[in-house]
This record gives sequence, C-alpha cells and structure tokens, in this order.
Amino acid sequence: MLRFGGSDGDGFGACLGYNALNLTSDPLSRYLVNRTSRTSRRERLRPMTSSEVLDMALSVYQALGWTILKLTALPTVFCLASVAFVWEYVLPSFGLTNHPSDVKAQVGEAAATIGVGIGVGGPLFLLGLAYSSGVVVTLVSDHMLGRTPNAASAAASGLRVLRRLFLLMLYEVMVGWSGVLAATGLLMVSALMPADATGDAWAAAATGTALFAYLIGFIVLPAVLVRHALAPAVCVLESLGSRATAKRSVALMKATPWQPSGYPAAWLITVCVLLLILLLLPGLSAGLGAIGISSDLHLVPSIPLLDMLLARAIEQVPSYLAIWTLVPVWCAGVTILYYERRVRLEGFDIEALAADVRQADRRSKFEL
Repeated sequence: MLRFGGSDGDGFGACLGYNALNLTSDPLSRYLVNRTSRTSRRERLRPMTSSEVLDMALSVYQALGWTILKLTALPTVFCLASVAFVWEYVLPSFGLTNHPSDVKAQVGEAAATIGVGIGVGGPLFLLGLAYSSGVVVTLVSDHMLGRTPNAASAAASGLRVLRRLFLLMLYEVMVGWSGVLAATGLLMVSALMPADATGDAWAAAATGTALFAYLIGFIVLPAVLVRHALAPAVCVLESLGSRATAKRSVALMKATPWQPSGYPAAWLITVCVLLLILLLLPGLSAGLGAIGISSDLHLVPSIPLLDMLLARAIEQVPSYLAIWTLVPVWCAGVTILYYERRVRLEGFDIEALAADVRQADRRSKFEL
C-alpha cells in the first residue's frame, strides 16, 4: 500500500530510501506515482531566487535528513579527527620548543609542525568531506529529478566518486590557502634574517608582507569555495575530471546578458551555514556544561586513561554534531543551485520534460 506525505508530494517511503514502484504491482498505483513524481519535479526544476534556493535546500534536507545522517555519521568522524588533531596537537605545538635559544631550530620545528598538520589533518578532513558530499549530492539529485532516493545507491556513488572529489577538494584548498602558506613562509624567512640594520629592514618588510598576505589569504579561501561551489555536484553528476569540473562549475556560475549569476545564492548558502555553525557550537557546548557530563566522569570507577579519553571525546561532541548536521545543508544547497543554474542557462527543465515524452512514447501511458 502506498502512503503519500510531505509538501512536495513525495511518498513516505521515498524519505526512507525505499523504491515505491516496487511496493506494488498495481498498474494504477505505478501510474499515480510516476505522475506525482513528474509533477513534483516540475515544481523544483525552475528558476529560483537566492532565498528560494536556500529554502528548498532546508526543505529537501528535512525530507531526506535521516537517510543523509545515517550515511554521513562515519565520514564525519574523519572530519572530527582532523579538527581535533589540529586543535589539540598542531596549534599547541607552536608554543613549545626544545631549542629556546636557537632561532633556526625553532623555525624548523614550526615547519615540521605545519607539515604534520597538513599531511595528517588535511587528508582526514577531505576524505570525510568528499564521501559525505558524494552521498548528499546523489540523494538530493534523485529527489530533485523525481526519483526515489536510495541509500545503497548513494553509498555506492560516494565510494565511486571519492577519489575524484578528494583531488578536486585538495586542489581547491591548496589554491585557497596558498596565500596563508606563503605568508607563513615569509614569517619564517623574516625570523632567519641577520640581526643588523640591513637584516632588520628586510625582516620588517617580510613581516609586513606576510601580515598582508594573511589578510588576503583568509579572504581568498571562501572566495575560491564560492567560485567553485557547484564543483561537487558537477563532479558527481557529470563524471568529469578535476580540472574540467572546475571549469564547468565556473561556467555555470557566470552571468549572461539575460540571466544573473549564481554567486549571490552561493554566498547566501555559505554565510548561512557559517552562521549556523557559530550559533550551534556555543549552544551545544553550553548544553553539555549544563548537563554536567564531564564533571561526573570521575564518579564512575574506571581506568584513568580511559577517563581522560572519554572526557576528550565528550568535549568534541559539539564539533561533531555541527559538522554532521550542517555540512549536508551546504551540499544540498549547492546541488539545488546546480540544477537551478542548468535550468536558467541550458533549459534543463525542457530536457527533462522531453525525456518524459520520449519515455511515454515507448510504453503505454496507462496500464490496466
């Protein structure tokens, strides 16, 4: 028996990842499901404003949330491990040194710490983010096209595109953080300048340039992410390589003489997700503090080392929940924006309608 629900006409089974067409052999039911899916798809595949894209992203996330959260729970652990590693090990290491009187040794230690942070924390975070992006893009795409989202198919898609998405995100991060890395290198060089008038002048110039590069670098990263906002959707749905994906994403975001660009919507999605993270983290931390879980751990008789690890794990719960719940919002938003841009620039909604007509011509429109 089919059960329909939701504001967009999708079945309850669609939200759980089941294929409604396989639940019954009744031709009338199949016809009604197909017609409802096509009607809902036409409502979604249309030109939208920036606020409408964000509203639809939140609506789709609400409809598919449980399936998305189940599939992204483990990949989020990789992202959390990266954040915890950088926060707990890499950053505190900059305040420690084994050679307090040797500037060259201190610079070498800082360079080694940065290398470890990039070499360990970076891949962990990108692996979790790439898999989660592949899963969410697949599920949201099925929803947008009127197909029944399937958890197993989304998981297989996430594994299939994992390598391409990882390389794509690595390229974007390296480009976005290039200014910050260059600024860090300039600071290290300034510390190695000789202590004389000429050396001090060059050190001051290098330090000033580094500070300016830091300012530019922290602006460049979000700009690169917004410029290539559609890259995950393009990589998953069009199976392009990293370089071709970046070019395709930029082309879809550009304005034309008749259509506006997609950058306002991409900025709105990114800023909203960042604001939600800034609001969610303090709230979750305050909630854990009010419950008092960490302070009660010593009441449970156990091994001291396990107590410490458990306390650290509980401290990371707010970060985990923020990443787990909000990264899919951004992925859903850029996937919807991808289809919105294709509708505006390429008439994708007309292509979908033509595909429906061709499919109807190959079989009877109504089976009895």
